[in-house]
Amino acid sequence: MIIDFALIYADGNGQLEQTLTKTAGLLSKSGHHVRIFQSYRPENTEWESVLPEIHYYGEKSGLEYENPDSLIEGYTNSLRHHGKPDVIVAVRAPLLNYVCRTAVAQLHGSAPRIYSWLQGVPEEYGYEEALKFADRHLVMNEQLEEAVQRYAFQDQWLHMIGEPILQEKHDIIPRPADKAHFISVGELSLFDNYFEQIFTAFRSVQHKAHLTIIGEGSDKVAIQDMALQMGIETIDWKDAAEDIWQHVESATAIIVNGNYEESHFLTIEALSRGILTVVEGYSEDLPSLDDLSAIADGAYELPSAETFQAMVQPYYINTVVDNLENALSDESDNEIPLQAIHDPQYLYYKVLNDILTCAIDGAESVIHTEEEIDYIASFFTQRYIMEEFKPIEADVTRQVAFPKVESVDYNYTKASVRLLLIQQWVDQNWSEKVYCRLELINKAGTWKIDQLHREAPYRSEELSVSTTGRKKLVMVARNSSGSNTYAMAKHIPDLIQESFDVELLQQQETQEFQEKVKAADVLIITEANIKHNKKLYNPNQLIIDTWHGFPLKAMGFQDKNEQNKHVLADRWGSINYVCSYSDFFSDLMTRCFKLNPEHIQLTGAPRNDLLLQRPDTHFLKEEFDIDPSESRMIFFMPTYRQVAHNDRADTNLNRDNLFGMESFDNDQFYDFLEKENLELIVKLHPAEEKLFLNHFEMQTRVHLLTDEMLTRYGMDLYEIMPLADMLITDYSSIYFDYLLLDKPIIFSPVDLQSYQQNRGFILDSYTNWTPGPKVTTQEALQDALSSFLENSSWYAAERKQIRDQVHHFQDSKSSDRVWKFIQEKISAYTQPV
Repeated sequence: MIIDFALIYADGNGQLEQTLTKTAGLLSKSGHHVRIFQSYRPENTEWESVLPEIHYYGEKSGLEYENPDSLIEGYTNSLRHHGKPDVIVAVRAPLLNYVCRTAVAQLHGSAPRIYSWLQGVPEEYGYEEALKFADRHLVMNEQLEEAVQRYAFQDQWLHMIGEPILQEKHDIIPRPADKAHFISVGELSLFDNYFEQIFTAFRSVQHKAHLTIIGEGSDKVAIQDMALQMGIETIDWKDAAEDIWQHVESATAIIVNGNYEESHFLTIEALSRGILTVVEGYSEDLPSLDDLSAIADGAYELPSAETFQAMVQPYYINTVVDNLENALSDESDNEIPLQAIHDPQYLYYKVLNDILTCAIDGAESVIHTEEEIDYIASFFTQRYIMEEFKPIEADVTRQVAFPKVESVDYNYTKASVRLLLIQQWVDQNWSEKVYCRLELINKAGTWKIDQLHREAPYRSEELSVSTTGRKKLVMVARNSSGSNTYAMAKHIPDLIQESFDVELLQQQETQEFQEKVKAADVLIITEANIKHNKKLYNPNQLIIDTWHGFPLKAMGFQDKNEQNKHVLADRWGSINYVCSYSDFFSDLMTRCFKLNPEHIQLTGAPRNDLLLQRPDTHFLKEEFDIDPSESRMIFFMPTYRQVAHNDRADTNLNRDNLFGMESFDNDQFYDFLEKENLELIVKLHPAEEKLFLNHFEMQTRVHLLTDEMLTRYGMDLYEIMPLADMLITDYSSIYFDYLLLDKPIIFSPVDLQSYQQNRGFILDSYTNWTPGPKVTTQEALQDALSSFLENSSWYAAERKQIRDQVHHFQDSKSSDRVWKFIQEKISAYTQPV
């Protein structure tokens, strides 16, 4: 049998390493192939030489840089190289069960059984819930058994194998022939009155017994003084040693402090040498300090040394390894039912995303001939193809909406996905919507659909929002950088004001905010930023999402860096309608978030109403002392690369200079701005402001505009953006809106290749969809600025072409259209939404 012991890291010097060395050796002698896997080489390299086989799977430059995902990747690659074992023992950390389970789920063939083997209580290591990813558990004592049961599945097996405290059999230490000899071992500390109790018990028998105290500590002198004050002068004091037993030639009993874990090990060590253990406090099996006098007098009947040795037989490493071998060889099987592990912290996103990808691609595939069967074999099992597959003769398109992983079994072999399947018969102008449940299985490391159940036809929900009585309408603003809800709040129709208590809220995590959101009859949001399931608190709530820009970057199911695709259905399932720029926008949003096309309403983006109105010049004069009539204005608005609150990073761009270029002469650039009479307004994405707020030294013609400034003035970015004579950006979708002004745009994709690989674009070609020069050097940037200053119509034809594809409406009436649509919905008492 090939047995792997998997660790995150052991330095080669501790008790665990001794145990693993002995365990590996004994199992190897029994004919097993034993391998140790850990992330990096131990500090004590001698440990490597005494192991039968050890491999290192770390993927980073050091342990401090590893995370669960990188450990999974490293262990997976290592198993691919060295081959799968028959069983895996995940040692010490609960997280390792998660790492091992996810790694083997990506390999071909049957998965090895995984055993957890904790060396302490789960809470000591964290990731306690990850114990559910083990098949079985090896426990060393009743305390650990109880601790593991708190986190394991109820039906998982626990094997009691014992504690490997004793590495070898020890010689019996003889008992003294004359006086009794008591020995105390441990730190010399006044804490918990331990030595005061020993001296109190020993004082009455000191004339007929010896006392040896072995140990060191800062309170040694104080404890020696205490003994003298209590009238005890016959104590033999010895310094602590790595092997305390070298100080013990004979002994009647060892006195241990029963409050510490070390006392348990000392008790086992003493009994293995035939020595009685006396505990401070009460013990059901062992004598206490109250029995010291009886032991010294010979009134306490001492069992034989051989009896003590028999008591600790379960603690010998040989016994533990025998029990471990029997547990690993146990072929009995217990079927744990299909169930989801609901805590997303332990659901490995790659596996869930693979499941969703298979379900979506398989459900949306349309095969017209038998010759195309090879294609659907990528998504369906052979059983499904043989028994249920039928070619489709008509011209049909299929689209999936709201796919959701409903459950995954704990060892990643089975999964269930629910989704809405939308079928459109092109020639017949007829469509069908039906809810489906897909059962998937893991075949040789690849997820495939094994069953597809049509459960129920789709029916539009009916809303009962009435205009009678005072109702609540809440709009949520995420920030002041192009907020649709802010724009709508400036154009509220009288009929809405008369029928609703209207409130514009800044998004927060407070209880008051959550309660107002849940109580709203109509809720208007900007980017699916309400995480609640409204069916649990307000099923009739009408939710309108105005979104927050036309997509250039990949999002949702199209985003290569999106880890939590399995939660998108929950987020979007509560939203009734999404406002759309154009049919093109609707198609992109459907692809990104798998929405029901019926839920998308063509209105335009309300924030563009602000963009097309007379701009506000007061803010720039007050905040930056800029008069737009005296200088030309450039806005630099890049997209975010990393987010302060969740450690997401789409690239590792180093923004040591404003534009993140490899070399940049700030003084030269400032001279250029001065020469051309240009003012540069730098507006970072709100998600990135905190990371760079104090990173740059602003000059007289460079100004950092923050979301806080805009909020303080009660303004939105789009109210001053018309003042910009030019826009510089990279991948921010804000340029799509700026196209409405028909002004020059410069693109600075300094990390294009990295961004493309890590996140990607929803549009087919970055070059084709960016109507302006692409600059990656300071020289090219300044040349482009100069060219536009001379000729603002440069790239005008390209801007118009993109503008007409993106914007169905190019006026300032989008807020009115959204409000009109809402009024239509709430005016009909049972209007389907």
